Amino acid sequence: MTVRAWMAAWEVECCGAPFRIGDAVEWALLPPASRTTAFVRGQLGESVEADDVRSALRHGRRVMDVPKTSGVVTGINAVLCRFERAEGTGEWIPKPRTGRLQPIEASDDEVFPGDGETFTAYLVDLDVTEIR
Repeated sequence: MTVRAWMAAWEVECCGAPFRIGDAVEWALLPPASRTTAFVRGQLGESVEADDVRSALRHGRRVMDVPKTSGVVTGINAVLCRFERAEGTGEWIPKPRTGRLQPIEASDDEVFPGDGETFTAYLVDLDVTEIR
């Protein structure tokens, strides 16, 4: 079974070992949820099948409470998007449907954002060997 995991860039920068295509990994993956689907679609639009995307957790207390998924990394995309200020709060938020995927071989590969883009996450394909 192959699953797709959404991993925030800061999660890897903060608390994770780098990974590359072909690596065996064990991650805490939340089950698919409408919140994750909405977030992925918000950035990437309909260009990616988002219904089964799972959020990957790399740090914090919740990691201990989430089942661990083991598998082999079969694909990695850097997610790049533009940001805009939210009306009313002025908070910076992803600008809807401005995201794009940049295929990479490893999480520590250099990512090349275009003009006005920010690197926000990894979208990782994982060939699952075990969930415990």
